[in-house]
Amino acid sequence: MEPLNPRYWLARHVYVSRVGEAVIFLNSQTDSYGALVGEQMHLLGGVVHGWPAEAPAGCDERARDIAEQLVERGMLTTDAAAGKPAMPTELTSSAVSVAVGLDLMEERAIRVWDIVNFLNARLRASLSLRWNGLQKTLDAVHARKLKHADAAFDVQKTIELVCVFRRLRCYFVVLRERCLLHSLVLTNFLACYGIFPTFVIGVRLQPWAAHSWVQQNEFVLDTTPAKVRDYTPIVAI
Repeated sequence: MEPLNPRYWLARHVYVSRVGEAVIFLNSQTDSYGALVGEQMHLLGGVVHGWPAEAPAGCDERARDIAEQLVERGMLTTDAAAGKPAMPTELTSSAVSVAVGLDLMEERAIRVWDIVNFLNARLRASLSLRWNGLQKTLDAVHARKLKHADAAFDVQKTIELVCVFRRLRCYFVVLRERCLLHSLVLTNFLACYGIFPTFVIGVRLQPWAAHSWVQQNEFVLDTTPAKVRDYTPIVAI
């Protein structure tokens, strides 16, 4: 029997996260989630590059059968140039402990350009999700952050802007109800001022949920550590 060396890669539009005895998938092209649990999760450790679970002894052709099914669904690929290692997302600092806009507050007057930037950030986020989809939206956020990789994170300025954002957000109930849109709008808004924190999507299993937020190191922006503590990042850009 041919040895089961790694020959599959994660498709570039797919993200994975290990949560206990499960590997969660996010397909950003379809904005949908899936999971492999228990034995199936471990079997792929022998055939997928970077897979976050070790293959059991005596791994057999079942691993390839599962991998081929995932290839058919567009989750895995055998083309290294079109794929990436299935390595879970890691944050620079996962131990968020300070809530900017709640624990740390710095009020200042709202200026005309704050309103313009807020409306522009909301419009761009809404249109991008509607017309470009999640994957291209994430790609744009990632490309912008890479372009400004040398930008310093100004904590004081960020506190002021998050407080401004929170006051302007009060007029848009939909932002409070949709965490993905809310986080993208906040990310776009801060980018207008040269601040480029990390946009995060996290998942949990019990009970199942996905949640989006924005953070930088130990600072979580416009939410609380308690609300994100139970989530494991699956996207962090």
